[in-house]
Amino acid sequence: MNAKIEVAMVTLTALFVFGCERTENVKEAVPIHAGNVETVSASKDDVTAATLARITSASVTLTNYLYCESDKVMGLCQRIGSDISTLPPEIGQQCVKEIVRSVVAIPYERLEYGARYRALDKMWHITRHIGLSGMRKVDLWELIILRLSRIRDTIEHTRSETDSWDKKRFIAGQTEFLDFYSEECERDLAYKSSPQADPCTSQCLLGKMSEEEYAIIKAKFEAFLGRPIRTYEEITRLQIERIQQQELEEERRRGGPDVQVDTDGL
Repeated sequence: MNAKIEVAMVTLTALFVFGCERTENVKEAVPIHAGNVETVSASKDDVTAATLARITSASVTLTNYLYCESDKVMGLCQRIGSDISTLPPEIGQQCVKEIVRSVVAIPYERLEYGARYRALDKMWHITRHIGLSGMRKVDLWELIILRLSRIRDTIEHTRSETDSWDKKRFIAGQTEFLDFYSEECERDLAYKSSPQADPCTSQCLLGKMSEEEYAIIKAKFEAFLGRPIRTYEEITRLQIERIQQQELEEERRRGGPDVQVDTDGL
C-alpha cells in the first residue's frame, strides 16, 4: 500500500480512537501540492489518499452532528458514502468499519431523552446504509451485532437513571425497536437451517455465503442473544400469535363484536 494511503488510514483510525478531537492532522498527513506541473495527472494512490483525507474530516463532522445536530446527518452520510464508493474495495470496507465503530461509540447517554432517541435513530440508519455493499458477510453481520448491542447497552444504562415518564417512554420505544430487529435477524438466520427453507429465498434473506461463514455468523449472533437461535417455525408462529393478539386488542378498543354491551332498560 502506498505510504500516503497508509498515513491516511492510520490518521482515520487514530482520530476515531482518540475521540475525533482534531481534523487538522488530516491535512498535514496528506499534503496537497499546488503549482506543480507533475501533480496535474495525479496518481491513483494520490487520489485515494486525498479521498481518505476528505472522508476522515467529514466523518469527524458526522460524529459531531450525531451528538449535537442530528438533522444534518443523512446528507453528510450520503456524501461520505459516495466518496467511499470510489475507493478500492479493501480500503473502502476498512473505512466503513472505522466509521461505524466511531458512530456506535458516541456517548448518546449524555443526551436528553428526545435527542437521545433521534440520535440513535440516525445512528441506526447510518450503520445500515453507509458503504456496506460488497462487504464480507461475516464483517457485515459483526456490524449488525455491534449496532444492536449499542442500543441494548443504551437501554440498560437508561434503566439506571432517575425514574420519569420520558425515561419509561424511551425504554419502551427502544426495547420494541431492539426486539423487532433482533427477531428479524434471528428469523433470517433460522430460515437457512429450516427444513422448509427454499435455498433461493434463503440467499435473498442472507446473501450468498458458505456454510463456514454461516456457522461463524450464527455463533456470533447466538453470543449476542445469550442463547441458541430458535427455529424458523417457532419464531414465525410467535409472530403470527402476536399479530392476532394485537388485532384482537384493537378490535376490543373499537368496541368490536366480542364486546358485550348492556342494553337493559333501553
